[in-house]
Order: sequence, then structure tokens, then C-alpha cells
Amino acid sequence: MKIVGGKYKGKEIKSISKSKDKEGLLRPTMEKVRKAFFDILGDTIVNTYFLDLFAGTGAVGIEALSRGAKKVVFVEKDSKFARLIKENLEKLNIPKEKYEIINMDFKEALEYLAKRGDKFDFIYCDPPYERKYYEEVINLIKKGNLLNKYGILTLEDRKKRPVMQDYKKDVVETREYGATRLMFLNFDDKEEFL
Repeated sequence: MKIVGGKYKGKEIKSISKSKDKEGLLRPTMEKVRKAFFDILGDTIVNTYFLDLFAGTGAVGIEALSRGAKKVVFVEKDSKFARLIKENLEKLNIPKEKYEIINMDFKEALEYLAKRGDKFDFIYCDPPYERKYYEEVINLIKKGNLLNKYGILTLEDRKKRPVMQDYKKDVVETREYGATRLMFLNFDDKEEFL
């Protein structure tokens, strides 16, 4: 797997073969989806705080660092994959002050980050498609006030799954890439999307 843009463009990072844990199939975000996502963000990623939720290999968060994010928090509950993220970051010689790896379940991690007072400019959420974590993630992010005023939560999901009606008002943009859908949500001010 390669980083597709920025400082580490073209650098290889370790990936995973098709592998299952208790949550279902672990599948990294496809390169074309990562590229499209970061092309949409453009220079708005520079000097931002970024949360890679359900981080897996860390590819999305590492891409954010490659393109100029100030700091990335990786949340991954599987210890094996948390170690893989650390290996990938170390392989690229990314300074430790630019990242944090939280090896916790997403609920615990979001509550922990809220208690700490963290706020993010971008949150990327790519849970196992088989589970229905989206509503829970949105509610915890809202409750914990984890997004800055113009912050964007991006949900990666299957295109064929219906859009969540309860949160349709928060969706500021939707993009589709093959069988994948990215939904961009903002809870405060819809005027300032990118």
C-alpha cells in the first residue's frame, strides 16, 4: 500500500491481508478513495488536528500527516493493528509529537478524548461496514463536542446503504467512488464547507 500524496507520496506502508477480527472484515480505505478525499480537502488539511477513527493500518491518518496535518490521533482497538500503525509511522520517521495512537474501543476513545477537551478539524470514520456504528459515532462526537466549529466528520460507507435520515440535515456533501460512499457532515455552520 502506498501513500498517494504529500511529503511521503509513493512511500510504501505495511498493509493487511484479508483478515477478520470480532468486528468483521478489516479492509483498508482504497487508494483511489483516499486520494479523492484528500484532493477534496486540498490545502485545508494543513496545520489541522485530525482524528483517524477505526484506523486499521493508519493509511488515512498517515496520508493526513503527509499532506500537512499538524497532529493525527489514531484510534484502533485491535492491538495488532495499533502496533502496525506504530511500525508504519516509525518506518516513515514521522516525529512522535505529530501523532498519538489510542488502543481502545471507539466508544471509550471518544469519551476519553471529550474528557481531555480535544477538538478536531477533521474526523475520518471508517468502521467495519457490517456493523452499524455510524449513529453511535455521530452521537458521541456531538455529545463530546469533538469537532471545531467548521470541523468536518467524514463517514465511509457502502454506497448501497440508505443515508441515515436522522442525520441528513448534517450532511453537507456526498461523494461516491465505485461501491464506496463518503458523507461529509458538519454540525454547526453549513456555509463554510471547504
